[in-house]
Amino acid sequence: MSTRPSTHKARHLAVAIGGWAVLLGVPARAERAWPVVDLPAHAQNWSVGDALEVGGVPMRIRGFLSDRPRDEVARSLRQSLGRPMVESRLGDKLILGRADGGFYLTVQLESVAGGTRALVAVSDLESAARHREQAQRPAQAWLQRLPADSRILSQTASRDGQRLSSQLVYSNGAGGAFNGRALTALMQEDGLQLQHDATTGTASDGRVMWFKGVGKEATAVIGRLPDGRSSVVLNTVTALEVMP
Repeated sequence: MSTRPSTHKARHLAVAIGGWAVLLGVPARAERAWPVVDLPAHAQNWSVGDALEVGGVPMRIRGFLSDRPRDEVARSLRQSLGRPMVESRLGDKLILGRADGGFYLTVQLESVAGGTRALVAVSDLESAARHREQAQRPAQAWLQRLPADSRILSQTASRDGQRLSSQLVYSNGAGGAFNGRALTALMQEDGLQLQHDATTGTASDGRVMWFKGVGKEATAVIGRLPDGRSSVVLNTVTALEVMP
């Protein structure tokens, strides 16, 4: 039986490696070329992926098989990776790791019949941190406009031709009537006027509001979560040609 891991299994291993590296909190530096880990010359190697993203972290992963014992392979890699180095164990696997600028290099080694199997991952933590910060900016902008105690549960956007669709889901401790008034004022600031306002079932079960403006429209559904907090699902569609 081949000891080469399947892509599916390798991706699961990549998740573990990526999550472990992120917890180390490597400081960011100026962007530069991806570092390369020198693999043993005698090893049979293959690419798992040169453009992977695991948990929001861009990664490049290679695997290799060596007919040498794991300790011998580890000694060689310690020399090529350099210092300082972090070593740990995950079950029967030996993990070597080192920060390199805004990147983190991880090698996972395990003994197999006839030698050693390894996964080598390079994680771009600097880019991941920068992208997370950029992704948080729209949410922070919304929180400044929403009622106090609001929590954003999800925020998504998609493009279909010349139409940009977005969805914002948030919750807060205010009542449905207060959220309706606050949302009406917020939509007016964005150039949309309330066109229709209806309840579904009883007033506490749900409320549907429809807004319209020049080249854009929005629908909001106000309901109540099991914990008693109000929930608001706001869907907005905007024609790209009218966007500033």
